[in-house]
Amino acid sequence: MNKRIKKKYLTADEKKVLELYHAAQAVEFKSFRLESDEARKLTERLGEGSHFNKYNSSSWFRNVRGKIEVTGYVIEEE
Repeated sequence: MNKRIKKKYLTADEKKVLELYHAAQAVEFKSFRLESDEARKLTERLGEGSHFNKYNSSSWFRNVRGKIEVTGYVIEEE
């Protein structure tokens, strides 16, 4: 394992995510049932360029940078 990954302040799960990131061609992070503002803020953690999408009764914010994709799905109002 890479020495940078072995730092003591990372949990075992965080270390595993870094291992998988380095081994993968692409990674996706998704969060569900968010308020619209929460979903936008989540995707903007990756940087500017977050886009809002809507299809049928689903809506979400999505952002992509390099091999990382972040999607925040919005709770639909009834």
